[in-house]
Amino acid sequence: MIERRYERGIKNLFDIYLPICDNTMVFDNSDTTPVLVLQQIKNDLPEILDIQRFKQIKNGKE
Repeated sequence: MIERRYERGIKNLFDIYLPICDNTMVFDNSDTTPVLVLQQIKNDLPEILDIQRFKQIKNGKE
């Protein structure tokens, strides 16, 4: 149940929320210090700051 919800949440982030948000920052908080992975200003391309973590998030791997 939690895995399904996580996967659906990631899909919704990329399919629904990123296109409509004015400003977006995606953090990986799986460790003690959060890491900024992606930031985007509306109508601009996202700036990926950590490609490895981005790929893990995009592929639905925690």
